[in-house]
Amino acid sequence: MDRNFGEIETKDHLLDSLLSLKYSATYDIFAQICLHEFFKQAHRGNVSLSSLMQLLPEGEITLQEFCDEHEKLGSFALRETKRNANRFLTRNLLKETFRLTQSYAISTDQMDLLGSQHWYQFARIFVNSISHDFCYRFNKHDKKMLPVSFNGVEITKSMDGGSAKLTLQNVIELVYEIIAFARDKLG
Repeated sequence: MDRNFGEIETKDHLLDSLLSLKYSATYDIFAQICLHEFFKQAHRGNVSLSSLMQLLPEGEITLQEFCDEHEKLGSFALRETKRNANRFLTRNLLKETFRLTQSYAISTDQMDLLGSQHWYQFARIFVNSISHDFCYRFNKHDKKMLPVSFNGVEITKSMDGGSAKLTLQNVIELVYEIIAFARDKLG
């Protein structure tokens, strides 16, 4: 039977995509740290903002223009910018890793196998929460599944309406679990 898997056509393609997401996120985290350190050095007067002159690929703004605007934000906003960039990156890393794997499992009739993984319900509920407003909003199905846990972190019914948070370490561990599952168990 000829199936349309969307972006993912084979297991190898799935694994290539998942590993690319993982390495891209790691690269971006290090790039953010380097840029943040550069801003701190520039703020202290140790380097000139123009020393890192670079035109963004789209050509819409130079790094100098970005830095000039960024500098107006103040130290609190600079920290928030870094925090939000990391939050955005880790949220998308987990969401994409989970959704690509889920899509492939659905397309290849392996959803029962995916659904039986010890981390699946935790990942599904957490990803749904971070996909919307970073709050747990449990539907009837979710409530039947609760409590769920992953590596010592538990999601319970009492968290309904509360903030959905995971440490970077927990996100990375969950992403690694999903990738290992895709590599070792999916056909």
